[in-house]
Amino acid sequence: MSLEIIDPVDYPSWDELLLKSGDQSFFYTSAWARVLQESYGYKAFYFASFENGSLSFLMPFLEIASPPAGKSSDRFLSPNNN
Repeated sequence: MSLEIIDPVDYPSWDELLLKSGDQSFFYTSAWARVLQESYGYKAFYFASFENGSLSFLMPFLEIASPPAGKSSDRFLSPNNN
């Protein structure tokens, strides 16, 4: 299985793909990601896998920046993470 990192706000036809998967939740839609981005400055990124053009796996994450901790995604996505 190969994973792609998806930005649900910018990914073309994301909501359609999500609806076709049969295992959708409102909290995975581009609209919800946009609300979190515009309201709180959170950045959504989803690890996704596709099989035969359909969504087969989804693991949603949010990048949350806070002054004391920095960006939460830096700890997970950094190539030098020890």
